[in-house]
Amino acid sequence: MDNNLTIIEERLKYLREQKEFTQSEFAKLLGVSRSLICVWENGYANISLRQMIKICAACKVPLDYLLGIIDEYNIKEYIHSLGWEENQNEIAVRSSFITRNDKTSKGKLSSLIKP
Repeated sequence: MDNNLTIIEERLKYLREQKEFTQSEFAKLLGVSRSLICVWENGYANISLRQMIKICAACKVPLDYLLGIIDEYNIKEYIHSLGWEENQNEIAVRSSFITRNDKTSKGKLSSLIKP
């Protein structure tokens, strides 16, 4: 662990590597440049919340994992650990949205985030 990097930067690189994405492939998936991925991973720039949400959707992890709030990143186990009293169908819909690799729209993301 590099003490100069934050948990977000470390987890970003870890997730990209776990998913076996090159920086170029990951950049294309997120709609950013390869150099920006490099900048983020090395701690030279902050990642916006919007980009963090895209990263989490692409890597199939909850935002809490990327932020270092939790260490578990299996979305179904995470939902269960929160004690949410949702039915299985709603959990399946939410987790299937997060696990898709296609581009996400702002409308779809906002429907996942309840106030």
